[in-house]
Amino acid sequence: MASRGELKAIQARAKDASIKSQEANNLFKAGAINAQQRDTAEALNAALHAEAERVQAHIEQNLVDLHYATVRAPSDGRVGRRTVEPGMYANVGQALVSFVTARQRWVVANFKETQLAHMHIGSRAEITVDALPNRTFMGVVESMSPSSGAIFSLTPPDNATGNYIKIVQRVPVRIKFEDLAEADLELLQVGLNANVRIAIH
Repeated sequence: MASRGELKAIQARAKDASIKSQEANNLFKAGAINAQQRDTAEALNAALHAEAERVQAHIEQNLVDLHYATVRAPSDGRVGRRTVEPGMYANVGQALVSFVTARQRWVVANFKETQLAHMHIGSRAEITVDALPNRTFMGVVESMSPSSGAIFSLTPPDNATGNYIKIVQRVPVRIKFEDLAEADLELLQVGLNANVRIAIH
């Protein structure tokens, strides 16, 4: 792998070769050296400049590769789980870490389809967390799934056989916590059980 130090050394040699090539041309015109000596100086000059360009291109490609090899988190946060260790190889598409954002917390509540009639994005919510008794947090409905949870399950329902039993479906609704203090962000860990009440109006 080429380094910037190597590039500077080659560029210095190429600069010196340019000066010597010009001197050789002047000496050839004056009849002090023969054509072979002039051609040798010019060939060395061309070779060193080509080598400097090759090393420069190699360094630039290394910078591009390094940029692609650097994975940056979308926000401040913490790594919750790591599946690789330094020195291990990673495959394309392999999950390397589980990341938890430091600034946001939300709950995904699975409401019955019969509860969605008057619920909409922006509806206010009250959230209680089993791990934090006697605390009530405020939230707001941020998004509602376009389908029931069963549709994306490993074995989605298939009613084409005619053996149909009506089951009330549940739809994932994402509720974002609001006005959390720094201490609350530390206490509300990923995966905790919660209860949600949506204000219907």
